[in-house]
Amino acid sequence: KPGKLSSYDLKDDYIKLITDKIKLGNRKLRVVVDCGNGTTSIIAKKIFDRLNVEYIPLYDISDGSFPNHHPDPAVPENMVQLQKAVKEHRADFGVAYDGDGDRIGVVMENGEIMPIEYLILLYIKDMFNTVSNKTFLYDVKCSKVIEDMINAWGGKALLYRTGASYTEFKTHEDNLPFGGEYSGHLYFRDRDADCASAIYASLRLLEIMSKTSEKMSKLVRDFPKYYSTPEIKIPSDDNIKFNVVEQIKVYARAKNYPVNDIDGVRITYTNGWVLVRASNTGPNLTFRAEATSEQGIISLQNIYLPMIEEYNNPIDML
Repeated sequence: KPGKLSSYDLKDDYIKLITDKIKLGNRKLRVVVDCGNGTTSIIAKKIFDRLNVEYIPLYDISDGSFPNHHPDPAVPENMVQLQKAVKEHRADFGVAYDGDGDRIGVVMENGEIMPIEYLILLYIKDMFNTVSNKTFLYDVKCSKVIEDMINAWGGKALLYRTGASYTEFKTHEDNLPFGGEYSGHLYFRDRDADCASAIYASLRLLEIMSKTSEKMSKLVRDFPKYYSTPEIKIPSDDNIKFNVVEQIKVYARAKNYPVNDIDGVRITYTNGWVLVRASNTGPNLTFRAEATSEQGIISLQNIYLPMIEEYNNPIDML
């Protein structure tokens, strides 16, 4: 039989879900929110208006041509306007969302971009004593600082493959309270519902900051400092990139280096690590390295980047 067409506005239910468990402290904060003309533009103001915060919006009109900057907070160039606004308004911090609102970037009160690993650690530290399962997930692109701090606090760090569909599922499957990715995907499960919303992540950060008188930059000052490359993308044909990863893996195992191959190959040294992986979404390889010194990071790049270039050649199919 013919059905019925009905409509329902989900906004109020969504706002209630996002804000219900947020309990702000006594400190009233000033925050700059860069929606990047993405989909968060249609809901962010309604959410922040419900909270006792001074909300300064940037680019909060939905526009798929993205006239101001590309909405990807993982790219530093896309954070420049937010950095400027945070300093101009003397805000406590600023947040930026990606186009579909599931990734976040943060600018501290001093105008510096907060490393995503430090943001992950702020959330873990805040929830650590309230959760029974003290295993927390992070992906292969992330700094060793996450493992160091979780271990120091008495928890367990779970290194897992990159990709929202993988990490979010693993966080749910293993009933973990929280997981995070280098790209800015964050997964909260320590309260009622699973939540991977960047807006929710910013509300949790507001909650943390509203309960302390410290500046954000000071809260992360004591986290260990490593030297690292950005995520370097190297063009590579889809029929070649996996072979490059295999060749790097063969090299590392021949040297008896510790290898994690859950996603590409992550090779561990006493003073750092190297990651080479094939992209899930395009014809390129991803390279990232980290070390305890600037010279260490230079040495790792000098070893592996020429090796990748050597192997990254068209395969002779004849």
